[in-house]
Amino acid sequence: MDPQTSRSTNSAPSAARSTLAGGLRVTPFELFGERAVAASAPTAPAPEAPSSSTGVAARPGHAFLFKEPSDVPLLVSSNCPTTLCNYRCTYCYLDHDGRDGATEDKAVVHWNRTVDRIATIPRPLYLAIGTEGEPLTVKPFWETLRRLSARENVKGFWFPTNLSRPIEKLAEGVDIGKLGLTASLHPSEFKDHDRDLDLFLSRCRWVVDNGGSVVINFILTPGQFELFPVYRYIARQHGIAMTCNVFKGEFEGKSYPDAYTEADHARIEEFFADRPLVHHYMSGAPSRGVACHAGQDALEVHPVTGQVLNCPFAQEKMGSIWDDDFQIRTKPSACSTDWCQCHWTIGLMAEVTKKFKRTRAIFDFEAREPGEVGEHPFA
Repeated sequence: MDPQTSRSTNSAPSAARSTLAGGLRVTPFELFGERAVAASAPTAPAPEAPSSSTGVAARPGHAFLFKEPSDVPLLVSSNCPTTLCNYRCTYCYLDHDGRDGATEDKAVVHWNRTVDRIATIPRPLYLAIGTEGEPLTVKPFWETLRRLSARENVKGFWFPTNLSRPIEKLAEGVDIGKLGLTASLHPSEFKDHDRDLDLFLSRCRWVVDNGGSVVINFILTPGQFELFPVYRYIARQHGIAMTCNVFKGEFEGKSYPDAYTEADHARIEEFFADRPLVHHYMSGAPSRGVACHAGQDALEVHPVTGQVLNCPFAQEKMGSIWDDDFQIRTKPSACSTDWCQCHWTIGLMAEVTKKFKRTRAIFDFEAREPGEVGEHPFA
């Protein structure tokens, strides 16, 4: 890590932290409001968007996404809009008990249409399609993965999961060779620690042995902070990569990551020794103005309306996925948010891309060969 990482004072707004309690929340809109769910018709194309069908060229520094095929891989994030979960982690920012199942079910129907539209993009695709709950509990989620498995241009799909259920049975008909997982380890939810940990690791191993990609993620919450080195050692004994997330949110009256002590930060810096830039930004270093591939090699798509953002933190509106003349950037642009908070978006920064290549597990990074300078996150 760059030792100049800000500790107690940085430019990240506290409101943003309280909504991101240690997890990856990549849906920046209100997902399930009545107007969003009722929007059965696709969003109309923006009137100012140039039309390639009329011979008008794309804007400078842009290309038509649906009309100009490319060999450069694209990461598209669009969360399955459900909060159904079988865990009740005390540090979770979501109210799983107060979910409106009927409304979410309607939203999932729209999400499936959105995913099918995304899959028509004429370039290699990696899809980040997690939920704000637990995917292993959502039946329609697996039906979507089966459809995506049959798409030749879909090279991979990723989601986070607690692996509390038998994925080897749920994933029947899914191309495991395209599957990337962030396996979230929540030992506080284990009923029988040793038994449940063994099941968790065996399921990770099953995915890897069948051609999938897995990285275990651990949230550095107070009370289980010191356990990370132990679990990482065990994971490595099973041949599984493991990383961690700084905790973002309120816990026992304190706001994190601001409440981490200097000693805490020193340990976290050690945990991220193999990817210092991730820790540098995740811990609160300002990202505004940093060159990033968001909007070029990655997009964030609202699961119901199809509205496109460059990323979940900067939230720059780019248009609609339903617009045949939608345009994507062709080069990196300056980050417009104060704080880039998560592995997968930090991994889009140009300085990270130069040194690391992304994998299907999204949170995972592969160091590039000596002398190699990466121009795109997945290439």
